[in-house]
Amino acid sequence: MNFKITDKAFKLNNKDFFVYCGEIHYFRLPKRDWEKHIIKAKEANLNCIASYIPWSWHEYKEGKFDFKGKTNASRDLYGFLKLIKEHDLYFIARPGPYILGEFTDQGVPGWLVDKYPEVIQRDSKDKPISSKVASLMHPVFLKYAEKWYDKVMPIIREGQITKGGSIIMVQACNEAGVGIWIGGEGDYNPVALDYFHQHLKEEYKDIKRLNSIYVSKYDNFSQVEPPRLPAQSRQDLIRYYDWHKFHRRYYYFYIKFLYQLMCKRKITVPVFHNIPGWIFGKANDYPVCATMYSEVAKLYPKVFLGVDHIPENPSFRNFHDDLIANQISRAIQGGKAPLMVVELQAGTREHCVRTYANELDLFYKACLADGITGMNFYMFSQGINPKRRGSIGPVFYWQTPLNAKAEEDPLYYKIKDLGQFIKENAEKLINTEIKSEVAVGFYQPYYQTEFLIPALGPSKMDLKSFSLKYEPKFLRDKILFDGILKILRILGFTHNILDLQLAKIEEMLKFKQLWVASCDFMDKDTQKKLVDFVKSGGSLVIMPTLPDKDLYFLDNKYMYEEFKIKKKKTVYPGCPKIDILKVKDLH
Repeated sequence: MNFKITDKAFKLNNKDFFVYCGEIHYFRLPKRDWEKHIIKAKEANLNCIASYIPWSWHEYKEGKFDFKGKTNASRDLYGFLKLIKEHDLYFIARPGPYILGEFTDQGVPGWLVDKYPEVIQRDSKDKPISSKVASLMHPVFLKYAEKWYDKVMPIIREGQITKGGSIIMVQACNEAGVGIWIGGEGDYNPVALDYFHQHLKEEYKDIKRLNSIYVSKYDNFSQVEPPRLPAQSRQDLIRYYDWHKFHRRYYYFYIKFLYQLMCKRKITVPVFHNIPGWIFGKANDYPVCATMYSEVAKLYPKVFLGVDHIPENPSFRNFHDDLIANQISRAIQGGKAPLMVVELQAGTREHCVRTYANELDLFYKACLADGITGMNFYMFSQGINPKRRGSIGPVFYWQTPLNAKAEEDPLYYKIKDLGQFIKENAEKLINTEIKSEVAVGFYQPYYQTEFLIPALGPSKMDLKSFSLKYEPKFLRDKILFDGILKILRILGFTHNILDLQLAKIEEMLKFKQLWVASCDFMDKDTQKKLVDFVKSGGSLVIMPTLPDKDLYFLDNKYMYEEFKIKKKKTVYPGCPKIDILKVKDLH
């Protein structure tokens, strides 16, 4: 048997296969109850089970491993895989090194960071990150991560579908940059800074070129300081720009390293990583996270990127978010890769969120309509944390399809009915294409801002200091995400999203219109591409301004010049209104 990915879907024995999966954490359930959950999952028409495989759970003491349940019955990974196979289900393995999952140590043994504190990520004030997260490319951390893989990968290798087992996919770590994104701080560990200096050398080639752009007097790249304070000058913005670009490269190094470890251990099933990005039920920041993995995206098809959908309470405020996340995920992968929701909310991890089965059911159907070809309900089964292992309490997730005793919630029956529909229509769902006449541009540099404009916290840039009319976050959230994209959705215009830096003009010309939300700055190559698109007969709607600076915030009025547009004084009336197309008095 074989399992593989194509540019649009999954194939099981060369036939289209819709991955309909539920997350069940064996380490959060008594072994005696495992089979009950697995049977109920199959009765709900699931064809697959997913679970983290926590390093810190199985290496219970340094150098001491248990995968057979000798020290604790819930460590019997072999037994869990055997049950899944016996019930003719497939398995998606998520072995870390990091699992996150509200596990107190995030899956990495506490003794490692305690014994080797030099591996811990450091913040801009050179203080250890409070959660004791390791710097991803630190050689000590990688040495022990490799030892973990030496133990767990043989089990996964022998459990692969190609060996007669149940495993069809493996995850390379989990949401590698999520802590850095939420914290709004880069990794200032000395090892990470060495990689940063290496990155600068590759980018600039000559220290003289960097000095001319930074307006600095460095003798070599190792002297270059990353940004540590709010941006107060053009040079500060450039430092942040390079700092953001570096972290994207850093995640690439890390995921590629893990992938190569897997290959050496003969893992042949598809490997994936997933993109987080929902906050308080909205996905406005998802595109930021997508750009964080834009370099990892270049590993496709060796590694593909899945998406996360956590709407909390689906409603009119977020009904368009899943489509945007889906399309951006595909856009940064060059319009390829299957759309798999690695974590699709089922129930809630938040005490204060009450979910309703009908609302989630409607959201799942919207995901299908928006092109999803695989979904993993997270969580399908509620979990009870091992003692002192839950970072937010003893219970992991509420209102799940199955509670910890394998008793059904109303959501269970919605998932069961949807599963039957998918069984009957899987091939049609997989091969149906969304027809779009409108494309919307996605420009990555507007989203490379997680440290300059943190997801949770004040902005570190002042528009007035840089003569910018539009802050990137305002442009992308208000004008693009909850503006253009939401309006197109409301009006029933099916759209597609194109990465402006990756898309070719021929691809852009397939659409009747291309809509672009533009800030004051844009690189000349992208400006030229848009001009050439128009000169080739394309129809471009660009708003609210044309760029007049490049990515180094130096004057570049290429589009003004080519379109022969004279820039007039910008006026800010108290309540600006315009007439556009057939819409009057638009705010």
